[in-house]
Amino acid sequence: MGEAKLKWSGKSHGGYWGNLTFAVLLRAGMLPAYLLLFFVAAFFVVFRREACRGGMLYLKKRFPNSKFYLFKAYKLVLSFGVCILDKVAFFSGRGKISCEDACEPAIRALLSEGKGLILATAHVGGWQIAGAQVSKYGLPVYAMGTDKEDEKVSKAVERGRTLPKLEIQGDSSDATGVLAAYSTLKKGGIVALHFDRFAGGRSAQVGFLGSSAKVPVAAYVLAAKSGAPILNIVCVRKKLFKYSISSFEPVRIPALCGSELENICAREAQKAMDKLSGILEKYPYQWFNFYDFWGE
Repeated sequence: MGEAKLKWSGKSHGGYWGNLTFAVLLRAGMLPAYLLLFFVAAFFVVFRREACRGGMLYLKKRFPNSKFYLFKAYKLVLSFGVCILDKVAFFSGRGKISCEDACEPAIRALLSEGKGLILATAHVGGWQIAGAQVSKYGLPVYAMGTDKEDEKVSKAVERGRTLPKLEIQGDSSDATGVLAAYSTLKKGGIVALHFDRFAGGRSAQVGFLGSSAKVPVAAYVLAAKSGAPILNIVCVRKKLFKYSISSFEPVRIPALCGSELENICAREAQKAMDKLSGILEKYPYQWFNFYDFWGE
């Protein structure tokens, strides 16, 4: 019998006290929290292998000829921890976290068409920091996703938050959430969701890092039904305390249905994942899907 597939749980592995410790340490400054993170990352790689197994699966796809996967796993977990700390510091107003938004001109131009805008992002770098940027456009925003985090852990991470973040309001696998997103677009608003993690709803099989994987296509279906354009964005950590948001070319889906819509959704999903693969060539330790992405 083969090894059981590692499914996405939606829960962090640090637990309440682990997350609370970092939240408290950040009050003393970024450097003490970073210092502790070096040891925490090593602990997870050595003693919590199961929590890192999904990351190892990704690294073996990304670096198929490498032999130093434990060291690469440490770098990935460390990078993940840094991005989490930076996120907490950003939303609490502590530290020196800054985010350059190179997408603003494109977003404003697309919004000026009056059809709304679908912003699709990936679990790369500071994607939650990127989500906070949409409030500056002064339009209704509907965030789609799945939040399965433990309530106590969420409260630990949220301690001291002073800046608003993008809260998940609906699920793309639920008809009510899809209708709410459609309504937001018809009012000229923004719908935010992910294009690189399937958690229910409509999907397509794409090639990614040499194997087939299932990804969501809710963004493309919404675009076809509403007439709204899609802008895929990523937020990478460029250097210490510095993040940058960039975008792919806007995508427009014609008002199709049936197999024609399925085909164009699959084609555009493949294009998005190909471009994500290109991003990961430059930033291989900033993709944070810690489960068997290819095993769905």
